[in-house]
Amino acid sequence: RHGATVEEMTIEVNKKAAAQEGPEKHADSEQFPQALKRSVETRLMKWHKFRHYISLRCKVYFSYHVSNRGYYGKVLFDHINSTLKLSSIFYPYGKLSATLSGALVRACLL
Repeated sequence: RHGATVEEMTIEVNKKAAAQEGPEKHADSEQFPQALKRSVETRLMKWHKFRHYISLRCKVYFSYHVSNRGYYGKVLFDHINSTLKLSSIFYPYGKLSATLSGALVRACLL
C-alpha cells in the first residue's frame, strides 16, 4: 500500500500470519494429548524392558558367582512389592546357607 507506515504494515502482516496459523494450532492441540499418551506408553514399555533385562542379568550373575563357591543360588524378584529374596544351598550337604559374602550380594544388586 502507498502511504502506510512501518508499524501499520507490521500489524497487518502479523494479523495475516496469525490467521494462517490458527487452523494448524487447532489441529495440533487435538493431536497433542494423543501424542503425549503415546509418549508415556512408550517410556513405560522401555522402563519395563529395562527392569526385566536388569533382573535377568542379576539372576545370571548371582547364579554364576554362587556356583563358583559350590552353592546353588536363586534370586526371587517381586517388582510390585519392591522386594528381593536371595536363597542358596550348599551342594554336598544340602543345608540352607544364610551366610553369603557381601560381594555376592553386591554383585546381585549391581
